[in-house]
Amino acid sequence: MAKTSNLVVRLEPEVKEKAEAIFKKMGISASTAVDMFYRQVIVDGGMPFAAKVKKPVDLADLSRKEIDDLILEAIDASKRGEFTDLDTAFEEILEHAK
Repeated sequence: MAKTSNLVVRLEPEVKEKAEAIFKKMGISASTAVDMFYRQVIVDGGMPFAAKVKKPVDLADLSRKEIDDLILEAIDASKRGEFTDLDTAFEEILEHAK
């Protein structure tokens, strides 16, 4: 077995609990998840996701019809089992509004 190193990380308890609940559903430990993250950083040569400040969504920029259409699209996608994380959903809303 390969040697291992310890890593001490400070997290907000709620963040830790939510993430570990997801890892449990995936059948992996927090240690395995961190190991996977580190390995992906090596493969990508940096963060394995875009680390950027996102522009806040201003619903005032959307018409009522645009909001209604997007909600109906989301309901239809949900019925088809297509789910999107919240950040991606907001990006799509803003993209459709252009």
